[in-house]
Amino acid sequence: MKRLLVFAALLALFAAVTFPHERLLASVLRAGLSPRGVQVSLLSARPAFPFGYRVGGLRLAKDGYELNLQSAYLGLFGGFHTDYCGGSIEGNFTGPDDFQLRLLDGDPAKCVRLGFLSLSGDFNARIDVTDGNGSMELEANDGSVSGHLPLANADGRGISKAGMAIGEWEFDAVSAKGRLSNGKLEIESAEARAAGLQWHLTRGHISRRDDGSYQTDLYFKVRAADSSAKARVLLGLLPKATENTEGWRSYRLSGPLGRPRLLGLK
Repeated sequence: MKRLLVFAALLALFAAVTFPHERLLASVLRAGLSPRGVQVSLLSARPAFPFGYRVGGLRLAKDGYELNLQSAYLGLFGGFHTDYCGGSIEGNFTGPDDFQLRLLDGDPAKCVRLGFLSLSGDFNARIDVTDGNGSMELEANDGSVSGHLPLANADGRGISKAGMAIGEWEFDAVSAKGRLSNGKLEIESAEARAAGLQWHLTRGHISRRDDGSYQTDLYFKVRAADSSAKARVLLGLLPKATENTEGWRSYRLSGPLGRPRLLGLK
């Protein structure tokens, strides 16, 4: 009896070691993400405690956006955890329209490619989505953003063009909260301190149109955060707007996400 149990245990171990876990898991991931246009590849996969897989070399890509993870735990019931760009990601994924994410102390520059944009800094975020609707919170410190805004293809199928150049902006702090509903991201609040200026969003949204492109309509105000020459120069480069008694100037940014128009308000 003991020999039979030992043989069964060795047989199970052999099956677990030699089973093509990489191909099975890659097929499952592609089945869930390929309909959304996401390309999936991974280099290795092995069973991991308690009920899941430890994968290596996981790559997710779409429209010039790419996430590369050296190692990640994917649970059979949707839970996952990974070291992410110097920090970590944890959460639960039950489908493209149902997931929860927590990003802790990650720097996107270390493992994320954002199309025509470059982004760096210390980022923390929370995203909760159910049936395609949900909420998000973001905080970032000591970073920069540069490059071009993404421009949707004329047929609405993905993004492959560089839109308006935004230059290079360094920021001390950024925070934002928003809600996602029916393809529209309603930004409830957002503040930033960048390039010697203080930025405050009063209202706005980014929405997906029927042709697949994205439309933006944001109202915000700006004032100098310090008396530096850089802050004065940047304020001078913005469109003319009326300044109130507290030093705020109001603007509207609207139009296609890749080529929005900035207007100064009175």
